[in-house]
Amino acid sequence: MKIIILAINLLFVLKHTLAQNNDSASGECQYIRNWLGYGESYDCCSAYGITCENNHITKIQIENNEGLTKPIPPEIGNLKYLTDIWLDHNNITGSIPSEIGNLVNLQDLSFGANQMTGEIPPEIGNLKNLTKLKLYNNQFTGSIPSEIGKLSNLQELIMHNNQLSGSIPSEIGDLTGLKELNLNYNQLSGSIPSEIGQLVNLEKLNLRNNELSGSFPPEIGNISSLQHLELEYNELNIDSIPSVIKKLPNLVEYNYTPQNENKSSSKIILIIVAIVVVLLISIVSVMFFKKRNNGKINENNRATDDVVINISSNRDTSNSSQQLQNQQSQSLQQKIENQEQQLHQQLHEIQQMKHQLQNEGSSSSSSNRMTKEQEALQQTQILPADINSSSSLNNSAIHMNTTENSYECMYHPSAPAAIDFNDGKSLIS
Repeated sequence: MKIIILAINLLFVLKHTLAQNNDSASGECQYIRNWLGYGESYDCCSAYGITCENNHITKIQIENNEGLTKPIPPEIGNLKYLTDIWLDHNNITGSIPSEIGNLVNLQDLSFGANQMTGEIPPEIGNLKNLTKLKLYNNQFTGSIPSEIGKLSNLQELIMHNNQLSGSIPSEIGDLTGLKELNLNYNQLSGSIPSEIGQLVNLEKLNLRNNELSGSFPPEIGNISSLQHLELEYNELNIDSIPSVIKKLPNLVEYNYTPQNENKSSSKIILIIVAIVVVLLISIVSVMFFKKRNNGKINENNRATDDVVINISSNRDTSNSSQQLQNQQSQSLQQKIENQEQQLHQQLHEIQQMKHQLQNEGSSSSSSNRMTKEQEALQQTQILPADINSSSSLNNSAIHMNTTENSYECMYHPSAPAAIDFNDGKSLIS
């Protein structure tokens, strides 16, 4: 009987313990549901990115989710069994809640590549088990809290690409287990603390693109494990660096360019860009004026061509007129030559008549000659009585002189056609 009662009690205790565990897991999921906006039926332990062990949320790994924009709720401090929080590459806004310091079991905390703002809470120094702290590519402001030196187990401290200001806390030298320290692209000022020389396990030190000044601490030469050192674009005293670098036997990468040289380089680049712009403007202007002048030259050439065409046309017209005149002159000359030939022919006929008359005169008697003279005289009487020396007849260009026993015929091409009868004794028709 006692054994039965004992078994019942054990079952009751076991049931009560399981109920408590279920209630605990259910309570932790409630924080996740409220943050992510899920309903009561959402089982966070079976969801992607949430890991549960022994009915407790131990890991949150939600990355590359652009839709995750809500700030991290303060209730996250109630998830005391969390060991890892990876919320990289989301769009989380807001600041880091101070309740994050309650996660004493946390080993890996990464809020990289989000839209988070505000200052880093000093409560973060309570995370004594933390080995990795990554807050890169956000918009965190303010100074690095000195409480960060309490993270004695920290191996990676990545805070580049933020707006952190102030000086690097000397307490950072207490992070003796640190292997990587990356604070580049911030607004940190002041000198590099010599306590960094205590980071004997440091392999990567990146302080580039800040406003650090002063001498480079020689204590850094004690970090024999250092392999990568980047100090460029600060205002450090460059003369103090080479002697320290020689003491680093494992250094494989070293970069340092003074900020003033960077400014000088920027000025040189601006000057070069200005020169290039001026040259381009000059080239464009020359091409524009050249094109415009070519246009004017083309217009002048076209005008010249028009003048040449007009001159050629006038010349062709003149040549045509000259040719026409030449043709008319040749035609007139041809007509004159034809008339001359006709007149020569008529003259030849008259000469033949003269020879014929001479032959007839030598064989005829004087009586017949008188008879002919009388007939000729009678024919002359047909003419007007006032004709003494000349008369025009049928526009013939022949001039004849007669004597007693001879006849003379003369051709006058330019004179008006006329026949003169001297003595009125004989008439040749």
